[in-house]
Amino acid sequence: DGLLIGEVWEDASNKISYGERRKYFMGDELDGTMNYPLRDILLDYINYTISSGYAAERLESLSENYPRENFYGALNLIGSHDRERIITAMAAEEDYQAAVKKVRVMSALEFTLPGVPCIYYGDEAGMEGYGDPFCRRPFPWGREERELQVHYHRLGQLRNKYKALRLGDIQFHCALNNQLSFTRTYKEQTIRVYMNRGSDDWQIPAGRILLARNMLTVAPDQLVLGHNGFCILEDE
Repeated sequence: DGLLIGEVWEDASNKISYGERRKYFMGDELDGTMNYPLRDILLDYINYTISSGYAAERLESLSENYPRENFYGALNLIGSHDRERIITAMAAEEDYQAAVKKVRVMSALEFTLPGVPCIYYGDEAGMEGYGDPFCRRPFPWGREERELQVHYHRLGQLRNKYKALRLGDIQFHCALNNQLSFTRTYKEQTIRVYMNRGSDDWQIPAGRILLARNMLTVAPDQLVLGHNGFCILEDE
């Protein structure tokens, strides 16, 4: 009866390895897998390699390939011991603070999309490091990126508090070139998530703000998200 998560880097529903089609999700092998496909989608999205619409399409395709219990049991990650630190990957062509902003957006998606968030130690503290072994350095005690730590702490609180973020159905509502939004719904509880990676401001319907970044305007019935802004709302 123990939970078994497999280290599978590809779409685990149709993987062929050593000439054999694997049967991870047939009921007697794995409960979930490391969600590297999600990581690839988020990296492509945040780095403007793909449009928001195509990101949503790939996410929906992944959800259709996996049985529901395996999709919701996947280990959502953006950092791991087999990859360079996510801050370092994001800072390849930008400065450190710009990389931190991108990681905030990526982690907000990591915690609000279906699956089980998994934080590689130190990513929440802004650790840097290239590939193995430099991504396995000791934790930077006393040199943590405090705002990023608070951000991760709040994401964890929200996921623990709201069943919609753990068990809720997902539906994409807006997936334009630079704007992405979806809802997570569980029984009477609805959480709305908005991401704006574009340079133009984005007007969105108001709600009870649970967590937001780069919110430019707060009005009774309307909110405005700026560049690299995100907002997690609860319907009132």
